[in-house]
Amino acid sequence: MNLLLHDATIVTCKKKIVREGALIVEDERIVDLGKSASIKRKYGRGYEKIDGKGKVVIPGFINTHQHTAMSLLRGYADDLPLH
Repeated sequence: MNLLLHDATIVTCKKKIVREGALIVEDERIVDLGKSASIKRKYGRGYEKIDGKGKVVIPGFINTHQHTAMSLLRGYADDLPLH
């Protein structure tokens, strides 16, 4: 599926913010990102359009809740009973 999401505020993984931005998704991958005006000119046809006005697009969060002790002690004493 090819999507053109336009007129949104986009926050990239590198913490760059693109206001009135657009992104292109082809086959479940983001292939282009920039200002809505230039992206719409470049990819005008053949895309399902989603209006993102008033919305923020952010990267997906992976494992956003992790306690330090869980990381440091992972696997420690797995062979012992828990009391």
